[in-house]
Amino acid sequence: MRKFLCCCFFLLFPLLLASQAFAFSESEQECKLKDVSIRKNGKRQQVSFPATLGAQSGQEITSACLYFTGIDSSFILTGKDFLVSINDGVFEPPNNQKVKDGDSIRIKSLPPAMGRKDKRVTIQFKETAHKAQLKRNLYQIVWMITASDSPGNTIYDVGPSHMYREISEVLPKLKPGDTIRLQKNAVYQGFSVKQVSGTEEAPIKLTSNATESSERPRIVGRGEGKRDWVIGLTRSHFWHIKNVILEGGDVCLRNEAAYTLLEKVVIRDCHHGVLGTDHSSGSITIQNSEVYGSGGKVEGRAWGHAIYIATDRDRFPGSTFTLKNSFVHGNRGNAVKSRAENTHIVGNWLETSTEDQSRYLIELIGYDAYDDSEPLYGLVENNILVNIGQQHSIRVGGDGTGRNIGAERFANNLFVFSKTFDGTVFRIYHGLGELEVENNTFLFANSKPIFVRDTLSPEQWTDNKPVVRIKSNILSPLDVLYYHNEGSAELSTPYFSEVVIDNMTTNHVEIDVSDNNWLEKNVSGKDKASINSWLPFSSRPKANSYIETLR
Repeated sequence: MRKFLCCCFFLLFPLLLASQAFAFSESEQECKLKDVSIRKNGKRQQVSFPATLGAQSGQEITSACLYFTGIDSSFILTGKDFLVSINDGVFEPPNNQKVKDGDSIRIKSLPPAMGRKDKRVTIQFKETAHKAQLKRNLYQIVWMITASDSPGNTIYDVGPSHMYREISEVLPKLKPGDTIRLQKNAVYQGFSVKQVSGTEEAPIKLTSNATESSERPRIVGRGEGKRDWVIGLTRSHFWHIKNVILEGGDVCLRNEAAYTLLEKVVIRDCHHGVLGTDHSSGSITIQNSEVYGSGGKVEGRAWGHAIYIATDRDRFPGSTFTLKNSFVHGNRGNAVKSRAENTHIVGNWLETSTEDQSRYLIELIGYDAYDDSEPLYGLVENNILVNIGQQHSIRVGGDGTGRNIGAERFANNLFVFSKTFDGTVFRIYHGLGELEVENNTFLFANSKPIFVRDTLSPEQWTDNKPVVRIKSNILSPLDVLYYHNEGSAELSTPYFSEVVIDNMTTNHVEIDVSDNNWLEKNVSGKDKASINSWLPFSSRPKANSYIETLR
């Protein structure tokens, strides 16, 4: 390693995030390969067509194109209320046509007559495979269509001083572009909404007239255990939720929807702070928000987490979970856990806690609801990442349920560790494609932590050997940089030929992370100015306040 001769921070240059455009109908795109092989449990891999949102009632629409592998003999196509084109042939009603391995299909259908309702088009295939292989002789693929109402652009004032007292009273009236405006300092009952969607151009807005952070209205759960959702969005797409507090439920926000935005929101005291479902969920953005007091393990329940996001690989391909300019602290379980196809964690202040049930700061892992044949990607950039307890910091790959064959990148972050931290910084588990750690600063109090703990066997790596690049970082010296199997890895062997470790060292720094002013106290003068040019905060954010960032 090259020696870094002074304890200052470099000016680190952030990567440019390529903006992603999401198509709401993919009918013009190339065919997407889907593997429908029979699994060991005797069932085929389940797949779906990409959902179509914002369809106009009465106008026939065409699905995306899928082509199949894993059909060992042939499917016999049946169903109703749609036309089918096989291998770009003429669209015709389903009539026992054969679909073979390598064939492609597109579907045509009409949207639902009522704008707010979904339509579920079910394509059925009779199996011709040997029955001994299968538990079912009928295989189904679903296409979800959401039609769009004409925009309403109505503002509904809701609160103790208005005609409507509770949010639930206006839900049946909502159209794209409508706004629910809550009264500052008021308290509201939680609600669930199903199949009430905005559009890209006219989202449905839930906001308040608060001008100070202390005035934000509270939306409160019932405190009755499972299915107590402070806000539950079920196939209700394009909702923007701003300037409110969500608290006191089993789940503060349950997102079974796409294109959801949370901004200037406080989320607190829930078993799950934000929960994105495995199915029927797409892109979600959380920005300038705060999450605390959530997560953990209670008897008879799975672990809860402050933020736990999944996206639906098939119904909403290309989805992105974005967390930016936010403050996550004082939680149990994981601070951030993601199974999203793309994860962007950019410009945040994230902390573990002193709670016994505090676990990973960030966990980026594979799908739970789908097989591991398609990669996921994560970018963690320009964050302040504070490890307060003794727990491991980051886990990538999988948690034993779904592994990721894609890549995870950590760049331009400041990692700070308490003097009691003796765990692992990067734990690679279950399966992974690639890990890249570049241009970060890691400040340790001692040399006990392990930097990378690689628990994978060759077949669990996408390329059958580790692909790990740890370079151009500044870090305090550690006894073990790369641990594999029973000890420090011998990186000169051919198996580790794609492992690159080339960094700069700085002194050990003992930082009291329980002091809210640790950043100002440990970085001053020229060094502080340098940090301010690339980190999103000059000091620890204040709880229950609007999140102020430097950019």
